[in-house]
Amino acid sequence: MADDGIEEELVTVNDGHKYLLVEFPTHHVPRYAQRLFYDLQMKGVTPVIVHPERNNDIFTHPDILYQLINDGALSQVTAASLIGRNGKKVKKFVSQLIDNGLTHFIASDAHNVGERPFYMKEAFAELDRLFGRAAVKTFQENAELLMIHGELVNREQPEPIREKKNF
Repeated sequence: MADDGIEEELVTVNDGHKYLLVEFPTHHVPRYAQRLFYDLQMKGVTPVIVHPERNNDIFTHPDILYQLINDGALSQVTAASLIGRNGKKVKKFVSQLIDNGLTHFIASDAHNVGERPFYMKEAFAELDRLFGRAAVKTFQENAELLMIHGELVNREQPEPIREKKNF
């Protein structure tokens, strides 16, 4: 999206409602993120923050993610994080994100099966154990709505995480 009036083409996830996967740097959330997300949404594009549980700013200050989600963004956690492959603290944080309506998708993040296994079966089993079958159904429906149909996904009103994170 150029300022000179020329539209640059964004590569979105599908041809229906437009979703754009956004990955923040590991150590921080850029200051311009909120404005960028607003501009994207004004053009009909919904930002999807991928693996927010790996971002230091979001991990230590989850209110950053809350604000972005409350303003209309979505987020996607990784299956490995949900099942504890990235540590107990990260697993607990992902559970809090789910519990507070701050994430909407679970992804394999498996760029190749040799180095990063999918863990999707295990992740949905853990989601079922922690949050029940309805949560599993919602996350599976969201993936289908985003990828196949390009429709608006299921989302609930997000709530801030109240517990202080120790990093």
